Amino acid sequence: MKMTRWFFCSLLLATVSLAKAEEMTAIEKGKELHDKNCLGCHAAQTNNNPARLYTRDNRKVNDKDALQKQVQYCNDVLGLMLFDEEIKNLVLYLNTEHYKFK
Repeated sequence: MKMTRWFFCSLLLATVSLAKAEEMTAIEKGKELHDKNCLGCHAAQTNNNPARLYTRDNRKVNDKDALQKQVQYCNDVLGLMLFDEEIKNLVLYLNTEHYKFK
């Protein structure tokens, strides 16, 4: 009985660790996409301080839904042709690093 309990606890911990590692990978992929596709335009808009775009007082993005829509809008307008998973990773990165919406 103890061995079975130990096994399931170990399996649960491994699953949680794997999920956390996958999330970090998604954030890292989002950062790569951001640096490649977003920084140039945002730097031009903010006098070479692209992070200011996310923290300014009059920003239009005020929740996760608006963030998702804005990323999708940029993707469409700029013709980036990002896949849904890439957009999800980009939104995850932006929210984790800049917006911090719940």
